Amino acid sequence: MIIPLKAKVFILTLCLCISCKNAVNILEIENNDTDIIQNKLMSNEFPIVNVKIEFEDTSFKETDEFIVRITLTNKRKQKQNLLFDKPEVSTGGPWSTIASVIDSKTNESVLKHQNKAILSSKLYSEEELKSHYYSLKPNQTITREFKLRDIVVFNTEGYNLPKGKYIVKLSYYFNCSNSLPLIIE
Repeated sequence: MIIPLKAKVFILTLCLCISCKNAVNILEIENNDTDIIQNKLMSNEFPIVNVKIEFEDTSFKETDEFIVRITLTNKRKQKQNLLFDKPEVSTGGPWSTIASVIDSKTNESVLKHQNKAILSSKLYSEEELKSHYYSLKPNQTITREFKLRDIVVFNTEGYNLPKGKYIVKLSYYFNCSNSLPLIIE
């Protein structure tokens, strides 16, 4: 089933496959129409923001919840309307965000899924989303805290990170965050 862009129906699982080195965006549309992606990029429909992530600490225990504080700053010269935090009935994580968690020792990903939302889909009408938009003026910021496991799915036994050192990075649409060390003791 192809959902026309004119229907103004939003797909919760945008399935953004974004690499900060070479941005590649694949929308979950049956025909994988790259023209739609190019048109969105050219028409400035994707937000342009600075993404900053922080943890309360850099060292945690295996069973701890890793709370990541995400700050988005509007980098456009005009106001932007952004979808950021999802309703709790969804994944509870941020909209259109993927993460990278790399084992510092092996330089390999420890994730099964970079975005937990890929495991489920929900369609929202434009009317249903109205109350979820944030309007940010130029240089204005919004900050929210999320559990890292509400954003990603770890590819480990029990979905917990084993002891080790990791590097965490996040992308919101095509906007990449800073890298953070994460130490599991």
